[in-house]
This record gives sequence, C-alpha cells and structure tokens, in this order.
Amino acid sequence: MDTTRHPRMSSGSGSLATWRRTAAPMIALVMVAAACQSAPLASSPAPGPSGAGAAAAATSATSSGQAAFVDVPMYRMDPTHQGVQPGPGPDGQPQLVWSAEAGGAMTSPIIGDGTLFVGSDDGYLYALDARTGADRWRLDLGAPSDVPVFGDGVVASADRNGVLHGVDAGSGAERWHTEPILNGGGPVLAAGIVYVTGADRNAHGFDLRTGAERWSWTATTDLGGALAIAEDTAYIESRGGVIHAVALAGSHELWTYQMPIPGGMGIPVVSGDVVLVNSLQGAGEPSGELYALDRVNGTLMWRFRGPSGLQVTPGSVRDGILYAPTQADGIFAFQVADGKQVWQAPGPRVFFPTALVGDTLYMTSDTPPEIAAVRASDGSPLWALPATGTPKGNPVVSGGMLFGTDTSGEIRAYGSATTVAAGPTPTPRALTSPSAAPSVSNPFEIVGRYDAVKLGLDRPLGLAIGPSGDAYVTETSDRVSQISPNGGVVRRWGKEGSKAGEFDFVGPNPEDNPQGSIAVGPDGKVYVSDSDNHRVQVFTADGTFVRQFGSFGTGTGQFVLPADLSVDVTGDVYVLDDALMRLLKFGPNGAFLWAVDGTTDKELRGHGHDGDIDSKGRIVVGNDDTGRVVYLDPDGKVLDAFSAKACNVTVDPADNTYVANAACGGDGIQVYGPTHELIGSWSGPDMILAAPPQFGPNGEILALDRDGAIVKLKVTLPPA
Repeated sequence: MDTTRHPRMSSGSGSLATWRRTAAPMIALVMVAAACQSAPLASSPAPGPSGAGAAAAATSATSSGQAAFVDVPMYRMDPTHQGVQPGPGPDGQPQLVWSAEAGGAMTSPIIGDGTLFVGSDDGYLYALDARTGADRWRLDLGAPSDVPVFGDGVVASADRNGVLHGVDAGSGAERWHTEPILNGGGPVLAAGIVYVTGADRNAHGFDLRTGAERWSWTATTDLGGALAIAEDTAYIESRGGVIHAVALAGSHELWTYQMPIPGGMGIPVVSGDVVLVNSLQGAGEPSGELYALDRVNGTLMWRFRGPSGLQVTPGSVRDGILYAPTQADGIFAFQVADGKQVWQAPGPRVFFPTALVGDTLYMTSDTPPEIAAVRASDGSPLWALPATGTPKGNPVVSGGMLFGTDTSGEIRAYGSATTVAAGPTPTPRALTSPSAAPSVSNPFEIVGRYDAVKLGLDRPLGLAIGPSGDAYVTETSDRVSQISPNGGVVRRWGKEGSKAGEFDFVGPNPEDNPQGSIAVGPDGKVYVSDSDNHRVQVFTADGTFVRQFGSFGTGTGQFVLPADLSVDVTGDVYVLDDALMRLLKFGPNGAFLWAVDGTTDKELRGHGHDGDIDSKGRIVVGNDDTGRVVYLDPDGKVLDAFSAKACNVTVDPADNTYVANAACGGDGIQVYGPTHELIGSWSGPDMILAAPPQFGPNGEILALDRDGAIVKLKVTLPPA
C-alpha cells in the first residue's frame, strides 16, 4: 500500500498524492553548451565513470578556464546546515547552459566528484554530469525521494516509503537499503554516518558504506524530519515544536527546548555556541519566529518575529552573521551572538534557505518564481532568473555554475556568459513520449463548476458526497467544509490540533504532503482520516463529533499514517495505512476486525490507493506499483484483479471502475466496465480532474479540479 508522505490530495475514499511516483517516468535533457547537444537518460542503471573518473572529467573542464567542481555533499552543504557553499558562481548575469526535465518535481541537487545527484517525485534517483547535463545513470527507488547525501563513493537517498538506500556513486547500483522505518526528511551525513529520523520514534545512524546501524536514540513522542549534527551532538525535532539535544556518545539527552509557538520546525542551524531554529508557517494565523538557543544548555538567547509575523528562515551563517530571508518582510542580517540587526533589505517571498558564496547570497523565491542573488554586505539586488515552476530548496553553487530545481520537474544549470555558446538563450523543452490516442471516446462532460476561491476553500484535499447530496471537502487548513448541491457553503468545522474535532492533515515540514481523506456512510456519518494524529474521526452529517478510533503504533488496530478510507453499507470502515502498507477493517463502533497486506497476498504488495466499495460489497484498491486494480471481499480475501494504469480508483453504481493516474504524475482517467474492458478514456493536458469522480446517491457526479474547484460531471458510457 502507499507510503508516500509528502502535497497530497484525496478524493472520496482515496488520496491523490501529487508526490507519488509516476507510473512511467519521463526525462529529457536539453543541453546548450558549445554544441547544443542532447542526450537521453538511461532507462536503467548503466555503467558510468567511477568516482575517480568523474573527478578527472571535472578537472579536465578547467582546461578551458572553468573552475573545478568542489563537492556539495548534502542539503545546506554540511551537517550543521550553515549554507556556505564552495563556489565560485557564474560571473555577472548567469545564462542557461543546460536543463533536464524529469517525470516529477526534483529535490535540491548535491554534487560529488563532478556529478549532480538529484531525486525526483517520479521515483528515480538521477546522476548527471554537472558540466554538461549528460546522464550517467538513474536508479528506480520505487517512491519519491528526498535530497541525497554523498561521500566516499556512495550516495544515500531516503525514499518516501521510509527506506534509506545506499547507492554506488559511479555505477548507480544499490549497495544496501534499510527497512521502511523513516518518517520523511533528508538524511544528514557526518563522519561517515548517515543520520535520519524514523517513524518508529527513533533517530538512527547508518554506516554510509555498508548500511549497518551504528547509532540510535529513542524518543518518547513522534519525531519530525528536522535534524542537524554538530561535532558530538545531534539536534532532533519531535512533534509539537520541541528540539532535543542528544549526545552521540551514549545517546543520552542533554536538553530540550519547547518553542513558544508549537508546530512545524525548520531544520536547525548550528553556528559556534548557538543553535538557530525557526517555526514554520502553516495554514492559519501568523506563526513565524526565529529562535537562538544556547548550545550548551538549550536556554533561549534571543528570538525574532518579523512585522508580518510570517515565516522567517535561518539561511546562511558566516563570520557570526546570519542571513535570514522571510515570507513577507524581506531579508535580514543578524549577529548570531545577540540577535542585533545588521541590515534589512526588501526581498521576494522566500521559504527555503540561502546559499552563500563570497559576497553573494543566492535564494529561491516562490513569488515571483525565480532564483535571485543579492549582496551579502547590504542586501542590494544583483540579478534574478525566472523559473518555470516554483523553485524548490536552495541553489547549489560550485565550479563556476549555479544549479536550481523547481516543482515542474526541471533542473537548470547556469554559467557565465563566457562559458555559454553565442546565440539566444535556449528554452528548455521536455522530450516526453506522446500519449497514445485512446481507442475509446471521452465519456466526461463538465456541466457545472464551483470555484474554490468563491467557496473559500483552502487547497482542498479530499471530497465525498453524503446521502443528502451535500459534498464534504477536507482542506489543507485542517478543516472540513460542507457544500450544498447548489454550490453554497452549509457549514465548516475543525481546526489544527489534536483534540476531538481538530485535525492535523499537514506534516511538520513545508514539503510534507497534506493528507486528508474523507468518506460518508449511508447513514450520513462523516469519516475523516486525521493522518498526522494517527486516528480516524467520525462526525454526524452536521459536523458533531461522535467518536474516534486508532492510535499511533504498529500493533493491532493502530496506525502510523491512516490515509484512504471507505465505508460500506453496514457501517464497516476500511482504512489504508500509508506507512505500514496495509489495509485495515473496523466495525461500525470502531472495533478492529482484520488487516491484510503484501504478506497475505502478492496482489497487495506495493503502493495501494483508495479502497472504494462496489455494489457487490467488494473493496476496490488501485496499485500503481503493479498497475493493477484489486478486488477484495469483506473478509480481506483477494477475489479478482486486472491490469490498468492504476493510481486512484472509484466505482459507479453500475460497477464501472474509474482509474486515474493524475495523482501519480499522469494525465489520464480511464473507465473499465464490470468485466474489465476499457469503455472510456480522457487523457492529455486538457484532463483537469485531480482524481476519479465521486458518485452520490441521487445521481450526483462530482470531482475535484486540479485547481481545487468542485466540478459537476455528466458521464455517458456505451450501453452494456
């Protein structure tokens, strides 16, 4: 079943994880070096230059006057996350040298021995020649990955199934991997040990070369993904805005600090005797602050809140000066020791940390979408480069070049004008395979549309239809909105929290996937997967809390990440755990009945989605790893299956099955008849549905548009 954790949408009983891996990843390289050549990425790991060979290739580039690449081995450069990069960067206004486009959004890249290593939401870890963009290898990790780390000829990458992979940097062959225990967030490399946090409430340290576990520490609460290592101490986040200082020797806790504003925490930065950490701005009231803690005892030294109160990010630190971009208040420079402001300058909307090289501060902005550079001495602007999509992570600067990625799935490499061939700046293009023309007609017609902005919907996650025809929508702002059949808001309920009637759909880190599946039973009760509170909540049709079931854990009836859910005619509830990869059944009163997974039937191995119920009472699950739609009886026994480009699935009253792969990076929705023959298809760039449609009891057919709107549909299928 699906273990993706990072933005998610869900429709009806299923979730639409836009982070989920694309069923058929596609990548294109557009290289515009001196000869404007292009080269395809290998379809599987292929022999490439060894670490020494790659280094030699990088060194040979210096014959033309270009600087050699110096490693940028992890996110924010080093385990203390100070963000000072080796450089040099391009001279003057950078110009595009090459670009590559993958089948999903890419992570921030790292550099090792002249090779760029970058993960993607299409499930692949890529190795590209940093100078030219030529592919060296790619490895299918089976799930989207976080920023890797590099050292000693090995790349370690954590995927969002919770597995940490050790990969030979030269060949792309996997050397080792862990059990699926991680809870998200990129690894940190220090002294040959890869440190990660786990969904098992443990922080782990694995040997980079062998994968053997060398260190661990057990927390008493759930851990977040924020982690830093400085000399003999690990700084680890736990849920609710707590940072723990843990001695590496002996694994004992030295101190803890509870942030005054509990919630998501950014990655700690350690500078000298100071630990810097910020609160992340989620939905709701402004909650962005920066805290400076004494590294010895964890006491608060100073704190900062900008005029807007929105997020402030600890960026780069050098010579006792912290450079901090913000969401709404420009860019600040502070003295680390006492928080005294050195300067403040206007700046774009920034969430991610900066990269510092010399007197140049590089940053990514989402409004406008661009990579920008300012002077570190006073914050004055130098230049800005527009991005195709919203930039991700921080820029990487080495070897006279600048690298950046964005949510469109593109990585761009820039250099100085003198290193770029004469001629107009090239426009990156994706060499994607054309979609095959469907052999059947498009049965969908849009007959109505309720705009998300007019309804006041805040990034909808899931949709379900009740017996009255009302639509119930979960939103990223941790609430449920009830919408009448004529498009009016009936009521809203919920807010962020862990009490009865409160929700936590959004993980603690800014790149975590919101996850809020919703279903409505035949009696009108509303069931909500309160994913990061590890429970399912039940409400009456008007939002009155009834009960909850489930708790954190791996035992009977427990959840790590409850995701997609459905309710049958008897009130039994079926829940897919996104982390434990299993399907659980609960009775109408919330009592646990059974659980099945890939160990009980091979058809259940891999990424499972939804769990819709057909007229025969069968549970219908889509599996995007195997490309199969699987049917189970009410006792969890697999009855039937057929092949399709499956991600999310729903069924209509006539037991036609609607299969969509939009949430897994695709752009198609197919309709299969009761005997599994293809009877309808809508694919291509004009396919707007974020998930298969939901079917109401009175003929209503609703779906979420990719822009968050609710669309009313008419479906015309050939006669049976």
